[in-house]
Amino acid sequence: MTEAKTNSAHDLTWLSWPATWVYVVLSGLDIFLTYRLLVTQQHVEANPIARYFIDGWGLKGMIWFKLSMTAFVLALIHTLLQKHKAYARGVVWLGVAVVGGVDVYSLWLLSGR
Repeated sequence: MTEAKTNSAHDLTWLSWPATWVYVVLSGLDIFLTYRLLVTQQHVEANPIARYFIDGWGLKGMIWFKLSMTAFVLALIHTLLQKHKAYARGVVWLGVAVVGGVDVYSLWLLSGR
């Protein structure tokens, strides 16, 4: 009985999900790629909310905005996990898909094609 509770408690942490760490790494890559595009390629941020932070606070604003969005998603996952594990997993995979897509697009832009 104790073992089942331990496994259940371990399963109730998003830190144990590999997809969560993929999301975090992709989010970090997004920050790096956005920085490269803004500084070296003279591109503009397509997201109007992120652009607001860039216009107001420069690259530091962009970094803080993207870190805040990552933290928000992680907090949402943690909150959903308390009662809706399937929704929490869905949010993780949605985040991986969206940020992964943005990263692929950024890499394409950096390739100059």
